[in-house]
Amino acid sequence: MPKSPADLSPREREALDALLENLSNKEIASRLHISERTAKF
Repeated sequence: MPKSPADLSPREREALDALLENLSNKEIASRLHISERTAKF
């Protein structure tokens, strides 16, 4: 498990950035072209 944002992959950072923008799981999934269930993890 990554300990800091610097340890995240670029894709994980994209998800984190979207989360920090207060997007819902559905919005994150749409933005990243992943399923909503995947966005929940």
